[in-house]
Amino acid sequence: MFALIWPGLESMSPVATLIASLFTVAAAAGLYALFRWWRGRTEKRSNAVESLIAFLRRSDRALVRTGSRWVGTRVVQPWPRRAVALGIFIFVAVFGALLPWPWCLWALSFGLLNVFIIFRHWSHDEAEAKSQVSPEDKQIRIDGDLSAEMAGACAFVLVYATTAFAQIQAARQGFQMPPDAGAFTFIRYALVEGLKVAFLVPYSDLFAGELRNLGGAAATSFSAKSAVLVFRALLGLIILVGLKRFIDFARRTAESYDLQPILAVLNNPDADQAAVKQAVGNLTAFATRGHRTVAERLEQIVTEMLEGKPRYAASVRFAAANGLVSYAEPRTESGTLLVAIESYRKLAHEDWPRERAPVDWFATQHALGVALRTLGERETGTARLEEAVAALREALKEGTRERTPREWAATQNDLGRALCRLGEREGGTTRFEEAIAACREALQERTRARMPLAWAATQSNLGNALRTLGERENGTAHLEEAIVTYGEVLKEYTRKRAPLAWAATQNNLGAVLQALGEREHDTARLDQAIAAYREALEERTSESTPLDWATTQNNLGTALQTLGEHEGDMALLEEAVAAYRQALQERTRARAPLDWAVTQNNLGNALCALGERESGTARFEEAVVAFRESLKERTREKMPLDWAMTQNNLGNALRALGERESGTAHFEEAVAAFSEAARELTQEKTPHHHDIVRQNLALILSALERRKNQPFGALASRRV
Repeated sequence: MFALIWPGLESMSPVATLIASLFTVAAAAGLYALFRWWRGRTEKRSNAVESLIAFLRRSDRALVRTGSRWVGTRVVQPWPRRAVALGIFIFVAVFGALLPWPWCLWALSFGLLNVFIIFRHWSHDEAEAKSQVSPEDKQIRIDGDLSAEMAGACAFVLVYATTAFAQIQAARQGFQMPPDAGAFTFIRYALVEGLKVAFLVPYSDLFAGELRNLGGAAATSFSAKSAVLVFRALLGLIILVGLKRFIDFARRTAESYDLQPILAVLNNPDADQAAVKQAVGNLTAFATRGHRTVAERLEQIVTEMLEGKPRYAASVRFAAANGLVSYAEPRTESGTLLVAIESYRKLAHEDWPRERAPVDWFATQHALGVALRTLGERETGTARLEEAVAALREALKEGTRERTPREWAATQNDLGRALCRLGEREGGTTRFEEAIAACREALQERTRARMPLAWAATQSNLGNALRTLGERENGTAHLEEAIVTYGEVLKEYTRKRAPLAWAATQNNLGAVLQALGEREHDTARLDQAIAAYREALEERTSESTPLDWATTQNNLGTALQTLGEHEGDMALLEEAVAAYRQALQERTRARAPLDWAVTQNNLGNALCALGERESGTARFEEAVVAFRESLKERTREKMPLDWAMTQNNLGNALRALGERESGTAHFEEAVAAFSEAARELTQEKTPHHHDIVRQNLALILSALERRKNQPFGALASRRV
């Protein structure tokens, strides 16, 4: 065929070969372009693939959680942990050598499974270390790392493999042995196989004879070849792990070289302040990528004193404080935020007072408000958020729209966000109305034509305020407006341009669709909400953004639960329970106490819904435990409305238990829970929820009175 284009292509000349090679590359490029086009048209994964990926992730986590118990990597202290792991490896190896055929292979296979468990646990631990997860927040809390355990596991691959080879040979299953075979024959053979897997793999066929002579033995039967294949696969895994470690080491070494000139400027007392400020900016870039040691250097810059005065200029310390906030925002680094907050306050009062440096004072007040809001979002109570609102309002007194329109709009946007977060922890709707007003003020300057991404960010905050306001009101107008707002956001936050922001908006859109579906009893809205959450989970993965992934898993659970209750579908309710339990793997009480409490409350509701459709009391007992766990963080002092809602839900679970048991104890506990809830869910604060809890209280009091006169009574109460 190619000869029709040019007869010379039938030959093996260099020119013909060059043309053929270029044609092959062009064909590959065409196939790649076709693949990209197809992928763009079918971005959404099939449900089967998505389910398979989720199943594999769950299985991996379950294997590490369970397997770490028997391999010893769950032991907290390093030296006892290493001793336990080594003892288990030796124990399995001895059994593999002493057990008869074929049981010995089962023992050795168990040993290889232990190696894989340690590898996966090590991988998880390394990922947490890279993300700067504190020891208290780790999924499995241990001191130190698992490098020594991983090295030991790699060494025992050789032990298990050679023992398996010897057992196969002893069972006469198929190795061709040299005349001088001895105890080290299979060790020599395994090392040669390692050379084949490693750097000599492309050349092993060229030197097959020499390698065979060096190794001595040769696999001839199917059993022997299968064992060698498993050994080679494990060696390949070990080599990849070693390569990853080498790349990480090379990256850290390169970054340390990059840091040297930056640190040299900072350590030079005679350095120009402009150069120092630029060095701090470069240092901030390193800190944002997650370097804890760099963040510590930034802390030193904002606090270091020389002869009773700050060593660095105010502008340098301001830049360093901004770097600390950038470092702390995606991490649970409250201490770092406190250092930045203290630095901002000192700058505003001592270095840049309003009357002497109004522009710098405004910038510092704005940054202080953002840092306080970030810290307030992580803490319980409202004190930090109230401070954030006060700081931002103070900033707006100096940073007016006429003087600094863009900065004014940014401050209005941050004020709206802080007010929205504060409103979530308070009763009433005033804070949300103020947040909406602030966001709309910001949008006067943050137009789509002028600042598209900033416009989208403010539209997103506006949508959040409208959604939460709509959830606290009886109508649907604000919820409908929120849907329109999120639709506007998605015009700029596309998946290709801003994948994480797109995922966050999909999550928020799912929340408002779900709220409307619940309010209107519309299953189509709930289906749309579930679809939006699943879209968000395509970008929000447990590896890349674990806490955001957990948030969307929690929200998906609530939508599945609501739809399951509407349709009476037990499978959907079971999916909801599974989603909540998935979320709790990342939403731990130590890492995210408020979010943990939310998910515990939701899990209790889902268990109640399942219990209502099953016989027995097990589901309700689990629900009571979940609600009481939630109330450990959802206290009346910290979160009065959320506390009241969880008390109402606890009352439901206790009421259901009382219906299925004799006596009045659970009914009396339910009365106490509903009465507590009614103290906060008032007509003034939350009229919709007030009606629900008053109805529940009336029903349980009636049921309690009936129970005193007859064995059983039926009633139905509602969750909030």
